[in-house]
Amino acid sequence: MLLSIQVPTVIGREQTFNKLTNHIQKCISLVAPYDIEFLSCKDNKEISIGRKRQLLYESSKGKYSWQIDDDDFITNDAIQLIYEACKEDADCITFQEKCIFVGQHPLIRLANHSIKYQRWAEHKDGFYYVRTPYFKDVIKTEHCLKAGVKDVRFGEDHLFAVAIKPLLKTEIHISKPLYIYEYSRTEAHNKKYGIK
Repeated sequence: MLLSIQVPTVIGREQTFNKLTNHIQKCISLVAPYDIEFLSCKDNKEISIGRKRQLLYESSKGKYSWQIDDDDFITNDAIQLIYEACKEDADCITFQEKCIFVGQHPLIRLANHSIKYQRWAEHKDGFYYVRTPYFKDVIKTEHCLKAGVKDVRFGEDHLFAVAIKPLLKTEIHISKPLYIYEYSRTEAHNKKYGIK
């Protein structure tokens, strides 16, 4: 198995989860149905998002793992491009991300992910955000397991990025947005992350 695509989800997000997973499954069927697996992990926020991400990595049969949040989306060509890049055997595959801040006047910002950055930052290289690789990028599963994901309800993404950075020596970078992040303020922070 070359690639494992993983979606952590929770009860109550069935609409966005189904929209995303239907799209993923369709793309997988057109690209490599026997070489790409799809995994999801669903609960009612009994466990932390960090623990859920770790469980998905531990369940992966793919040489590479890619986690996509249930309320985000990917472009139509993302899986095809990533699948071909996985054959090059780099430590990770990185790309650009379109960030959409939902509201009366939606804002669209571009982010760039790459191992060339030393840390997460803003307003660099012509991008609103720059990120070292983390869950949204495609990373060799062995590195994900070695770095591990902290059992926390918030901020696990940056903690993971810091932990995995020293393990990533090579990358294939795709210079176009493949991941679409949508941010909405409709749900309170503590409720969204299961913080009591």
